[in-house]
Amino acid sequence: EYEISSNPVMEGLVNSHITDVVGPEGPNYRVTSSDPVYNKKREKIWREWAKHAGANRQLSLVEILASWVRSLWKAGEFGTQMINDTKADGPIKIRLLPIHMHRLLTPPEMLGDPEVALGVRRDENRNPVGYYVSEPYIFGPFEIYTGEFYFVKYEDFIHGYELTEEDQARGVP
Repeated sequence: EYEISSNPVMEGLVNSHITDVVGPEGPNYRVTSSDPVYNKKREKIWREWAKHAGANRQLSLVEILASWVRSLWKAGEFGTQMINDTKADGPIKIRLLPIHMHRLLTPPEMLGDPEVALGVRRDENRNPVGYYVSEPYIFGPFEIYTGEFYFVKYEDFIHGYELTEEDQARGVP
């Protein structure tokens, strides 16, 4: 993180990588059925959702994907909670809530629990079951550790990292 923030060459390298992976407009959704009217309608729904895919209704899908690639460089992983926003416009109610990976932690009362590693609860076969996310307390420009956590089921969390070692639970920058 420090190297990217203080070295413009590294920052440029990361930004070039983001452009190569995500592209300037992100992924496109192409529907191919026998009904061209249906195809256009479904593609329009996708484009509208992608403009406001973030849970805060401000982040686009392109911005979220770019943050994932940047986070792989900075933290070695990325995490995003999928939430159901019933008040969201349009037929797609799923929204994406990016989670800074510093907030993925093991709650203190679970230290020593063999099923929890680095904030990831795993089953007997080491498959992820869910994630413990620290509740943020915002104080001006700072995020302060509160000691409070919430649990996100595996099905509701997108967690990406490169597996480089056996038994690995999280990414490595």
